[in-house]
Amino acid sequence: MTVNVAPSRPYRGPDKQHATEKERWLDVSFQVDRQIAEIERRDYVGDSFPCFFANVGPGITASLFGAKIDYLNDRTGWSEPVGNSPQQWQQIIESIADFDNDYWQAMWCMTAMAIEACNDRYVVVLQADRRRGLRLVHMVSDLS
Repeated sequence: MTVNVAPSRPYRGPDKQHATEKERWLDVSFQVDRQIAEIERRDYVGDSFPCFFANVGPGITASLFGAKIDYLNDRTGWSEPVGNSPQQWQQIIESIADFDNDYWQAMWCMTAMAIEACNDRYVVVLQADRRRGLRLVHMVSDLS
């Protein structure tokens, strides 16, 4: 059984101002330090355990095919559709995933930095979209 327990210790992580929400999400060292500080202020009971999720927001899979992610705040964002017609979908299907985009590069760097910073104390997970297929269709098209 997993139980979500309110933090019992104060937050001792970074408090940095960023010019934009995108800057905040893609600031790798800030995100690693912030997440570790969040992990360290919590208690883990039942079958829960400390876990670091390398995460640059929703739509990360769609970014492989050209979608840009717009960040609303430090909790969520959305991706801009890149395909609305059969021709655009065909181009997406025939394209090669772009793992060199800013979002994936930030996620890879965040994962590498977290592995080192967590120093075997926490599980480090590379997190892409949870429902990849459905989420990809929603993020690259304007079907909503």
